[in-house]
Amino acid sequence: MAFLSLRHFINLIEAAGKKGGQPQKPWGIFHSSIFDSSMMEHLRVFPDLGEKLAKFIEVKLDNPLVNKYGKHDRPMTGPLVGFWHCHLRDDAILIYNFKDRDIQLVCIVSHAEIEGKRTKAVVKRIAPFKA
Repeated sequence: MAFLSLRHFINLIEAAGKKGGQPQKPWGIFHSSIFDSSMMEHLRVFPDLGEKLAKFIEVKLDNPLVNKYGKHDRPMTGPLVGFWHCHLRDDAILIYNFKDRDIQLVCIVSHAEIEGKRTKAVVKRIAPFKA
């Protein structure tokens, strides 16, 4: 599957949400204002990132709190507590969180941005999106 657009992923989510007969609001997905630029930046390095993101969304839709996407899908610690992360590729880490019954895609970063001197800049950039 080729990366089409974020709207493509949103349509995928909406279609999947209509499958269940749950009385609760189905899980949704939305992205932050900084997600688009970080996705495009990492797509230049990892052309298959769109496919990885589509798989992440597919896995998370049924029950995001139970389904794990790979072994690195877990809450963050330290200054980034309150967010979750998972490795879409070797050095493309999706930072996301849960808000109400929505998965908020915050941004995609590299290891260097969340481990070391550049962490403070990332914390400051994503602070408004903390759940």
